[in-house]
Amino acid sequence: MRAAGVGVMVLVAAGLTGCGSISGLASLLPGDSGGGGGALQTPTPPRPVDTTPIRAEFKTCEVVPLNEVQSRSPLREDLVLVEPDEGIESRCRYNSSIDPPVDWPNSVVLSIEDALYPEQALANVEQDRQDATDVGYSVSSPSVGDKASAYSESDYASYVSAAKGRYYVHVLVSDSGNLEFPQLPRSQKESFGADILTYTLSQIAE
Repeated sequence: MRAAGVGVMVLVAAGLTGCGSISGLASLLPGDSGGGGGALQTPTPPRPVDTTPIRAEFKTCEVVPLNEVQSRSPLREDLVLVEPDEGIESRCRYNSSIDPPVDWPNSVVLSIEDALYPEQALANVEQDRQDATDVGYSVSSPSVGDKASAYSESDYASYVSAAKGRYYVHVLVSDSGNLEFPQLPRSQKESFGADILTYTLSQIAE
């Protein structure tokens, strides 16, 4: 009986020693130092970056002042009035008369638009070209920016639009065509419009 008792004590001692070894191994496993269960920490993923461009707003009369338009103008009347066209800051009207007579004065109306993406700016010019073609206007392609088109809806009014990068610009050049100031040839109005757009794009596009 005594021998059996000694055997039991040896087994108990061995069991305690084994428990101590397991405990020692457990201390080597990853886990929090505060005994909170040893859960692994999952890193927080980075927040997505918003890459949507911010639309630029232009005050066209400030971007292209009156003296710049007048210095290039072939119109037979001086341009003396500058103001946002219909109160819209992105469109500017340069007029040859402060108090228009019955006959319309010579004028230039310039607009600047940030289309956000180059593809959209090009699409705007292409739409102008298509609209002009649809009604039978003759369309030309002046060398302005990445793409440009020009057309005239009458002997008095010529349009030129162009795109460069994400920017779309458009200009209307019209003359009164009265006896005192006969209208310019269409080609000359379109060339003037293209010159204005070239200057405008140099001010806003890299």
